[in-house]
Amino acid sequence: MDMLPWIIVSGIVVSVIVGVMMAVLIKHAD
Repeated sequence: MDMLPWIIVSGIVVSVIVGVMMAVLIKHAD
């Protein structure tokens, strides 16, 4: 079981989720 691909995928998914959350917060802040 190679964990490296899962770590990379998890990092990408977390980055996307954080980016979406930040965009939503910025839109609601106006």
